[in-house]
Amino acid sequence: MSAACAPCPLAAHYGPIIALAVRLEHDGEVHGVLVTGMPTTFAAYPEEARLFGEIASDLAYALAMIRAREVREEAERRLVRLMGNLPGMAYRSRNDRARTMEFASDGCQELLGYEPQALVGNREVTYGDLIHPDGRDRAWDTIQQAIACGEPFTLTYRVRTATGGKKQLWERGIAVQGEDGAPILEGFIADITDRMRAEEALRADREQLRALFDSIEQVIYVTDPVTNEVLFVNRHLKELLRHDPVGGLCFREFQGRDAPCEFCTNEIILKDKEKPYVWEYHNPVLDRDYLITDRIIRWSDGRDVRFDLAVDITERKKAEKRQAQLLQRLTVPHRVAQEIVRAAWDPEQVYTTIHWAVAELMPVEAFVISLRQGEDEAEAVYLVGEGGRHPPEGLPPGEGMTWHVLSSGRAVFIPDVAQGIPFREHRFGDKKSVRSILAVPLRIGAEVVGMLSTQSYRPGRSPRRTCRSWRCSPPMRP
Repeated sequence: MSAACAPCPLAAHYGPIIALAVRLEHDGEVHGVLVTGMPTTFAAYPEEARLFGEIASDLAYALAMIRAREVREEAERRLVRLMGNLPGMAYRSRNDRARTMEFASDGCQELLGYEPQALVGNREVTYGDLIHPDGRDRAWDTIQQAIACGEPFTLTYRVRTATGGKKQLWERGIAVQGEDGAPILEGFIADITDRMRAEEALRADREQLRALFDSIEQVIYVTDPVTNEVLFVNRHLKELLRHDPVGGLCFREFQGRDAPCEFCTNEIILKDKEKPYVWEYHNPVLDRDYLITDRIIRWSDGRDVRFDLAVDITERKKAEKRQAQLLQRLTVPHRVAQEIVRAAWDPEQVYTTIHWAVAELMPVEAFVISLRQGEDEAEAVYLVGEGGRHPPEGLPPGEGMTWHVLSSGRAVFIPDVAQGIPFREHRFGDKKSVRSILAVPLRIGAEVVGMLSTQSYRPGRSPRRTCRSWRCSPPMRP
């Protein structure tokens, strides 16, 4: 724009003066206004106005560059202050084996014991020489591979500090294009010595705990309650399973199932993570009984996992069963005696009572009571077979199991008749051949007066051990 100037001392020499003003604008941003005064005769020439506009445009560009540099320098100052407060060293270096530094932040002093100026341009020390020889080639190869792929790189390596100490460092960087087109490395280096020592101590503790668990001759394992993955088992469980189940699914490895167990206690222990849950279980894969303690613990990666300690109580359960059986054996004869007293001299009631007592102790299919009737006479007075109760039968002299027991006075156990018997066979009742036999003599004092026998249509069913502990003497007849 232009306007007539106020009276000017030069007006007498140059004639009338006008003012010309142009905005100093670059990329849409106004940086100021350029104002000049000129004779009215110059303003009549368009070339002069265009030249003035170009001067204003160049000046606006210069002002924009100055302002951008000021902003950049302020940002760099802030970045330097920020990097100086970080626990590590920010850097920019050339891509050479010496790792020649072009910039190093103030954290260099605390990290390596050197001032930044000592590393820049390799003035006093070369950063590449500070890296332990065992890690130099690996670091170089990793960086070159990352540059080739256009990706960031991450390194860990040991260095020697200015005082001769050793540190474990972590480096993260990326290659950018330099002014000459060559790659320049920019990144950050941090001290992870304490973290590595803590991890090593944790690793040592974990190995010690693993050795402790492996020394325990009970089942110990750890699983993920969400995925059911087996995370750890001790040596004892590996030996029981005869393989290492780690990585498999607990219900498949421990229970032989294709789906999670319906009796799983995960829901119980996850509901109250501080409280253990104790229960008993018979494992069908190992055929053992266990007293199990489940609880939630924190795993090394931070997740909640299931810890199980299973104490083998198989022998205890067997002992309890034997004790119950012994109690039953002690109870049954007492009950038999009571029933016999109640039956007085009713033989039928006595036979039934004895049959009941034997059935309580040994579940078999056939039962026989035979009594001697004379020197050469004997009768099967109580016969029970697969088809039920049969009428009494006379027994030919010297024939069958009854006469064998009466004559020898000894018990007989035959696990399988098909393998042979020491007497001539005589079939009772339905005449069906049995496969296993247990027979004991019935005595009054020293005299053998009869025989009691349990029989099965399957081999090996008559329990010799059980029957040896039971003796029956029929009541004396009047």
